[in-house]
Amino acid sequence: MVLNLKLNDTSTAINTDPKTGTNASSRDTFIWDKEVPQLAQRLRGANHTWVMQTRREGKTVRRKIGDVANISVAAARAQARVIVEQLVQKAAPPDPNTTLKDFAERFLADCQHQWKPATLKAHARCMRVHIVPVLGTMRVAALRRQDVLKWRRGLIGSAGTGNRVLAVLSGLMRHAELLGLRRPGENPCAGLRRHQSDFKAEYLDADGYKRLNDVLCAQANAFPQAVACIRFILFTGCRKGEAKAARWDQHDGPRISLPDAKAGPKSLWMGKPVRNLLASLPRTGSAIFAGDNPKGLEVELSQLWKIVRRDLKRPKLRIHDLRHSFASVAVR
Repeated sequence: MVLNLKLNDTSTAINTDPKTGTNASSRDTFIWDKEVPQLAQRLRGANHTWVMQTRREGKTVRRKIGDVANISVAAARAQARVIVEQLVQKAAPPDPNTTLKDFAERFLADCQHQWKPATLKAHARCMRVHIVPVLGTMRVAALRRQDVLKWRRGLIGSAGTGNRVLAVLSGLMRHAELLGLRRPGENPCAGLRRHQSDFKAEYLDADGYKRLNDVLCAQANAFPQAVACIRFILFTGCRKGEAKAARWDQHDGPRISLPDAKAGPKSLWMGKPVRNLLASLPRTGSAIFAGDNPKGLEVELSQLWKIVRRDLKRPKLRIHDLRHSFASVAVR
């Protein structure tokens, strides 16, 4: 059975026969993408997977990309395009002697359009600093779990760095499977436990919020844009980068529509205090808080936050902790 529906980041598949209305959990249901027509969600009972399917030389070619729960629509589309491109170009069979160093360049080039620039830069640095110097001469097809474990034990840096680097290497191995360099299901990084980070977020209680408000009131004249930006984060729970990027032309009544937040398009819904805050601000440029001087806002934020840490006697408090505090208050 084929359901020709358009995929999006919030689509929900209904595993029902459209003609009879009966449950079709025992059958395969394919929900095809309109942007990449060879891509589909395949529903078989409780299993939801991404697949690429096309015709080649008179035969149906189908490749599993991964679980829907673990791979976003954008990432699935990117991987499907890579597979289709290989098939169309009749690419030669992959060289089994391809080294990890050489394949790292291919991996970054193939997948760059599914990442934001900052993510691509971070992944490239992980390759350059942590992966290629140790594993670069090894054949991609020959990398085994014991090699990954030995490499991981020698990593220098925090637990968070180790987790990020392992995720990048795992992604590279998955891409090698898609391109035929490794057999499916043999990712040597799969199932490795993440290192437990000793990082702990800080939270503000009622007294902390009061003391922070006192500092913001005292510094409003010295750092007007930064104070407004911090209040916006306090009221909405958004990320600092989202607040800095917010523009007046994205302001739409009770919300701000961000076209490119960390996880994609996002709406910041604003209560009356937030709307009153924005109404009190001068429009000095296209950005709400930065105007036309984003570097100036960053300097203000840095200087203001040093004062906040000093006056609250909390030297490790981060601006991002305001987001955690917002979520903590919201669930109470």
